[in-house]
Amino acid sequence: MKAENRQLAEWLDEAIKGNLMLPRFQRKVAWTDRHVKGFIGALLQRQPLGVFLVLRVDPDNQPFETRRISEYQRESRCTEHLLDGQQRLTALLKVFLDTYETHAYYVNMNSTPHDVKAVSRTGSERTVIGDARAEYARGWIPMKLLNPMSDSTCPGISPHKLGISWRESATDEPSERRDIEVTIGRLRDQISNTQIPWIALPQSTTGSKAIKIFIDTNRSAVNLSKYDIAVAQMEEDTNHSLHEFVEQVKESVPELETLNPTKIGDLVLKSECVTQDKKPTYGGYMDIDFSKLNDERSERIKAIGWTVDQINRLKIWKNRQLPTAVPLRVLPSLYKYMPNRGTEVGRAMKIIRIYLWSAFLTDRYDRQANDKLKIDFDCLRDSLRNPTKEPQVPALSSAPPTIDEIKSAGWPKSRSRLSRAILAVCCQSGARDIASNEEIGPDGHDDYHHIFPKSILRPLDCDADLAVNCMLLTEHTNRRQWLKKFPGDFLISMQEGAIMKQSVPSPTGEIKARLATHHVPEEMLLSVTKSATQDIKAAYDQFVIERAEMIKARIANLLAKGEIE
Repeated sequence: MKAENRQLAEWLDEAIKGNLMLPRFQRKVAWTDRHVKGFIGALLQRQPLGVFLVLRVDPDNQPFETRRISEYQRESRCTEHLLDGQQRLTALLKVFLDTYETHAYYVNMNSTPHDVKAVSRTGSERTVIGDARAEYARGWIPMKLLNPMSDSTCPGISPHKLGISWRESATDEPSERRDIEVTIGRLRDQISNTQIPWIALPQSTTGSKAIKIFIDTNRSAVNLSKYDIAVAQMEEDTNHSLHEFVEQVKESVPELETLNPTKIGDLVLKSECVTQDKKPTYGGYMDIDFSKLNDERSERIKAIGWTVDQINRLKIWKNRQLPTAVPLRVLPSLYKYMPNRGTEVGRAMKIIRIYLWSAFLTDRYDRQANDKLKIDFDCLRDSLRNPTKEPQVPALSSAPPTIDEIKSAGWPKSRSRLSRAILAVCCQSGARDIASNEEIGPDGHDDYHHIFPKSILRPLDCDADLAVNCMLLTEHTNRRQWLKKFPGDFLISMQEGAIMKQSVPSPTGEIKARLATHHVPEEMLLSVTKSATQDIKAAYDQFVIERAEMIKARIANLLAKGEIE
């Protein structure tokens, strides 16, 4: 195969006309603004832009389903599939059509040679975007004015008309307008005439061969992740799309995105590795039997939905509350081994709950998680298969946190496994807002609340950002009612409020009941007021000890029985 040349303007025209499309297995747009800026800078400085790889196709018998390169792409009889060059061509289209949601791109005329300015649409310079006079004053020319597409192809207003409008708004000086016209014309001609070499695979190339070339080409260029290769591999093996399967998972189990909003595709594949008795690593993707995954996709979706349900039952609803995502790789693979009869179901569910709490509360998966979870899965599977056999699962015998580890665990809003697990432990009674009595659940606008406010503890040189000093409240209660108040002052104001007295027979008992859902020492908190003649530092230290002991006792129950008594 011999490389040919095609002008950049022609690449863009072919894409917009719909003659050039992406095969479905191509990865999504992955470049950041840094990549885009570097590539457009190379274009302006006449540096090599790499080679594009294209598969010629019969418009009436295309080997792959396709998707558009640009939102402006028209319906047409596609004659080419772009196998390598997607990120580069997408960047060119988006920069020249000014469709990046995050940044606007400019030629910086104040630099020699000219470089590219990427301006954030939410940053400090955002007000300059679209203001021609302000842009010109900074020496910036919008890249959309250099769009080399022909007027007949370019969607929207032609670059020529845009250029006239911009320079008339940018300055009142005729000589400066002429200089702008000359500069834009010179740069646009340079870009339009830039040659990008390409290699075309013949129309006779089989789909399987094209995918292999796609994988080998991108792998050698270190552009393709193991997940991207798996997408192509599934397309080759099954003629079905992994991207579409992942979207089906999201649609069928929307709660999964709440628990694990990023890399759901990787989660699906790692779980599939475990299901197919393989090590759940990125390298393990290459050993997956994609035909089996495709044939059993409905069962996989049921298994993922069941997994999310088990975690939600522990009052863990959101990603920021999830101590570790490791069980999300294990539980889907256990689903098909779950019994469906009487006492066996109860036993199995107990094992699953204890396993989840062990994963959250012990350091079992803090290191070498993939090796350990595979061992635990094998043992859990054997236990479910043999209901009369005592479970022998390493995770279930891992040491629980010590009282000192509980006391020193940091703020749960961080990514600390133990800190998040402690908060989850405290919410097992169904945490309710102290003021509104709303349950803090999947739809609640919950805030992380300092029980002893930071403003009170800071002058005393006490660490307020501890898990034991945290509870979940609604945003209104946290930020408007309890903020900066001593615990007792807020709680007493609640129980003595007119609304509380009218709505419940025993306001004091009601406040204590709501506090109990957060697993805190109620009597002690009620006694800590601003007017009390007590040592607040000593009171806080005592509170930390008492709540840590309460939490440790509940942890013992959860690790032994899977639930609180």
